[in-house]
Amino acid sequence: MGAFASQLSARIHSPEADMSSLHGKVYVVTGGLTGIGLQTSLVLALRGADLLISARDIPRAQTALRKLEESHPSIAKRVTIFAADFSTMDGSRKGAERVMELTTRLDGLINGVGRLIDVPWSVNEEGIELSMAVNHFGTFVFTTTLLPLLRKTAKEPGSDVRIVTVGSNAMMQTPKNWKPSRKAFGETQAPTETKLNAFMVKFARYGTSKMLNTPFTVELQRQLAAEGSDIVCVSLHPGGVATDGLLQYGVVISAIVKTLWLSPAQGALTSLLALTSPEVRANKKYRGAYLHPYGKIVKPEFAPATDPGFARELWELTEQIVAEGGLKV
Repeated sequence: MGAFASQLSARIHSPEADMSSLHGKVYVVTGGLTGIGLQTSLVLALRGADLLISARDIPRAQTALRKLEESHPSIAKRVTIFAADFSTMDGSRKGAERVMELTTRLDGLINGVGRLIDVPWSVNEEGIELSMAVNHFGTFVFTTTLLPLLRKTAKEPGSDVRIVTVGSNAMMQTPKNWKPSRKAFGETQAPTETKLNAFMVKFARYGTSKMLNTPFTVELQRQLAAEGSDIVCVSLHPGGVATDGLLQYGVVISAIVKTLWLSPAQGALTSLLALTSPEVRANKKYRGAYLHPYGKIVKPEFAPATDPGFARELWELTEQIVAEGGLKV
């Protein structure tokens, strides 16, 4: 996969890049109009795919899309924006239901939406800590609601359906004894109330919530394989990426990030490889795998994240909380 990644990296914005034509394919990209997601969406559209991109702020998303179409006229009419609020399970479910109103096939899903690191402690109306709500529960509800459409497409001749979930190596910040529990989904992870919004505490909440993307993927892949489905599921760390959010932390940090970290276009590569590489389809070792740039299978930074028992326990508890409509500690 290394040669493919190098070629794609060198020619990322060229329609002639070494990626097969995606004409006729339909993909959903959540968080697809900023940062890594924007670059992912752009490459897919340039290769001929039709995209459905989630947005919480529709007017802002439409403005971003107009700018993208102005600079890349060939993608005009290939992108449709739909409303989805991943901060609640209900909003995530409604977003998925809107997708099913807009298309009768779905060749792939990139779960890229996420609540970032430097945000204050907050609990949503369903009683779930907001980073957990967006980064785990929103992804869980959105994906599982779309499974019937993904399964339907996977049964069609010549199909190649994949579910790619963008996690983070920030999972290394997960407390070493963390286990799925109702209490854990609402924990502040702060040693004292005065430390509630200290940066490293916020980093730990973010890392824990993003860690859950990997066991979610492991169990989803197991369930799909057990039912005989050929859908491929992958989770990944895109690399340290110089996104707009990180570039706002002052001149010094901005300079370091720009110099040492990947560009958003480079950060999109691992998602694109997971979604489109023939090797990922052909080699079963990628099913349920956790990837680092560019397509390298690695052990997760939080060891239990790929443990089948841990993954199943997480899934079952999440499913219970979703069925109840919220968290009841």
